[in-house]
Amino acid sequence: MVSSETPISQARIWEAICNFGAKSLEQPKAIPGVRLFMNERRSLLALLLSFASATFVSSVERASSNPYQGIVSRNSFGLTPAKSEVPPPAPLPKVHLLGITTFGDKRAILKVLWPAKRGEPARDKTFMLKNHQRAGEIEVIEIDELATTARVRISGTVSTISFESERGISPGGSLPTPPQPPS
Repeated sequence: MVSSETPISQARIWEAICNFGAKSLEQPKAIPGVRLFMNERRSLLALLLSFASATFVSSVERASSNPYQGIVSRNSFGLTPAKSEVPPPAPLPKVHLLGITTFGDKRAILKVLWPAKRGEPARDKTFMLKNHQRAGEIEVIEIDELATTARVRISGTVSTISFESERGISPGGSLPTPPQPPS
């Protein structure tokens, strides 16, 4: 017994897929199940073609996203990237030892001269500090009243100051010479 439905060969199905949209002289017979199979194939083919074209377009866009990239690559002016320059450290304030007192506990009398900043004049301030006492960025580490020296830490830098290192600087400026009697 021969069925009224004749099977279609795979070659005919492939030919129908390849000639999709083209007018063919011979239309295949409608066979239940084959139509569904052909629609799935068309959908799959359309999906693959759209994915391939989207991938190609995105790669082309990435390559030519900046039309001036050729000028930048040429570097016609010989430009180099900016070097990150570290600003020089702020100058340390000058510290002068004005005196040492031993009433009760040892204290150093210090005069601190801060350098002028942009838009501000230089300023000075006098401190009376004990051992291991701190005032801002100035700290007295040790006071030696016999050697008339004091070790201080100024913004992390330790130095020893004394009266001798400050010759020519007196707390009130230089004193005028006293008048001499006439001879």
